[in-house]
Amino acid sequence: MMQLNISKRGEIVIPKKIREHLGITHARTVVVDIKDDALELRPAIDVVKLAAERAKRIQLDVSKIKMGNDFYEEEFDKKWAHVSRR
Repeated sequence: MMQLNISKRGEIVIPKKIREHLGITHARTVVVDIKDDALELRPAIDVVKLAAERAKRIQLDVSKIKMGNDFYEEEFDKKWAHVSRR
């Protein structure tokens, strides 16, 4: 277990050895999830892009479907709006 500092802007620097082990580079996207009182951070698979590509193949219009960050923010607000912030 490690303790990392959080900057005034809310940034956390992931140590190089951990980034290398997980294959996280400056251009890679990660997923952040909340589990109880903890953050879970893992390399992301671009499921939004993958889903959009598959939708195009079957000629499905996804322009009005919330996906990715927009969807997550809406769901986060629904789930955590009643919980007091520390």
